Amino acid sequence: TAGRLFGKISGIAAAVFLCFYKLHIFYTPFLLLAVLQSFWLILLIFLGFWYWRSRTWYSCTVLGLMLGLATLTRGNGLLLIPAFMGLILYREREHVKKAVAHAALLLFLFYVPQLPFAIQNYQHHGEWTGASSAPDAVLAL
Repeated sequence: TAGRLFGKISGIAAAVFLCFYKLHIFYTPFLLLAVLQSFWLILLIFLGFWYWRSRTWYSCTVLGLMLGLATLTRGNGLLLIPAFMGLILYREREHVKKAVAHAALLLFLFYVPQLPFAIQNYQHHGEWTGASSAPDAVLAL
């Protein structure tokens, strides 16, 4: 932006100053995670609406896998499980067996992307910690 407004030299100078600014260096990892988590949340909302309209096994499968991948990025994806379970159970309330099957599929596919990390943590720590070895810290961020 500075380069477009004031020329190429001022743009390079602004980039150099930003490069060494201590608050920018400190907050960059948090901002990168926030941008990625925003992408996951928007995608999950879209997939939730897609499931609401289609109610197919395929849409439930994609929703469960994407929810699991979002949880690998940041632990607050766990907080969306009750919302999506409620969505499935409410939408399929006329067909109880199908609702339970879709909910079980969602939970199973939610955990599938996390399973390799959970197994690795189990082998390392000797107890089942899930995909994160510090779950309290993950949810606190």
